Amino acid sequence: MVQQLLASGRVARAYLGLGMQPVRLSESASRKLGLGSPQGVLFVSVQPDGPADRAGALVGDVLIELGTVRVTQVEDVQAVVGQARIGEPIQAALIRGGEWLELTITVGERPRGCR
Repeated sequence: MVQQLLASGRVARAYLGLGMQPVRLSESASRKLGLGSPQGVLFVSVQPDGPADRAGALVGDVLIELGTVRVTQVEDVQAVVGQARIGEPIQAALIRGGEWLELTITVGERPRGCR
């Protein structure tokens, strides 16, 4: 971090370009998909041309796993992304329209002024 600060005056932070909130899936959907827990993280916004958008993520997708981590809260996603390196591909397992889908999201650098 010190080297980054000296070179660019700031520390680059990883991001996916997603607005998210926790969601509870129906018991029937959870059983159909073989999930141990009926919880996931709903994408409520996808930053245009952000890492998740380029990977094919859509508003309404429900994230179930990121990397090897089962996610049930936004904090779970933040923990994985916080440990990732910019440019690193991360596997995302999600539900779209009741079906299982996997995407590879390449972690991007959080733009200045982005929270």
